[in-house]
Amino acid sequence: MSSQEKVLSLIEDLKSSDAEVRRRAALVLGSIGPKAKAAVPQLCEALKDSKAFVRRQAAWALGSIGPDANAAVAQLAEALKDNDVNVRSTSALALGRIGAEAKAAIPQLTEALKDSDSIVRFDAALALGRIGSEAKSAVPQLTEALNDCYAKVQKVAQYAITRITG
Repeated sequence: MSSQEKVLSLIEDLKSSDAEVRRRAALVLGSIGPKAKAAVPQLCEALKDSKAFVRRQAAWALGSIGPDANAAVAQLAEALKDNDVNVRSTSALALGRIGAEAKAAIPQLTEALKDSDSIVRFDAALALGRIGSEAKSAVPQLTEALNDCYAKVQKVAQYAITRITG
């Protein structure tokens, strides 16, 4: 089976009635990385799955595809509001791995700096730093994050500010 045939088979698995099959399909697509770019539309659909563990795995897969998953930016930005903390944090990480192509999500990532969970705040700041100079509008909120109650959030906010402002 060629890698493209494998991707097509995994895309079909994302439609399975079995949530574990859907999760595993997203996991394998993510491990394939950029060569799984044909699966981006179906992975975007998986971000709406009824099971949080499938949504999280879909976000991870999109991040693993990287800049070629730029068509997923709006859906990943929406996933930053998910009820599940792991989906929110993985979506932020995915946007960071997409990089500058994720600039449309800057407002949602900036809002995620206020998330109640420190992991989401950390991942949002990291993503903004990876987006780079396009994220200048987030610098005031990143500056506020320098006073976050968690030292790791403070450090990543400083990293992001440095990356954004040069």
